[in-house]
Amino acid sequence: MKEIILTATCGHEVAFLDNPADVYRQAKIDKITGRACRTCRDERAKVIGRVRQMEAARIRLATGKEVKVGRGQDAKLLPAGTTITLVRQPDGTWTGRIEADGTAAEATANGLMDMNSKLAKRWLAARGAKVKGAAR
Repeated sequence: MKEIILTATCGHEVAFLDNPADVYRQAKIDKITGRACRTCRDERAKVIGRVRQMEAARIRLATGKEVKVGRGQDAKLLPAGTTITLVRQPDGTWTGRIEADGTAAEATANGLMDMNSKLAKRWLAARGAKVKGAAR
């Protein structure tokens, strides 16, 4: 038996312990070369999991149930077409306004850090959403 390097569909190289006497050898090679490597499959699963989590959170929000989100994830609950406007004031502070689905909210902060999240929280609160999570 010797180790050979095969190329997965993602383009990464995958090590394969080749045993010419293995009756399933070609099927194993076809499986490795016919799909992405383990790292790419795991990363894709994480992304799909996060998307499903946010979709489930949107459904819970729409039905009036409490939603738990991670820090800075509030903005992902906003609907498509959301508009955020930021204006720097003469005193150096920032004023922001968010509008979506006929609801508007405003916030003021000393800097831009977390301004989108702050506006999203205000908009969700104005809609009566029950959102809980980190840094509330």
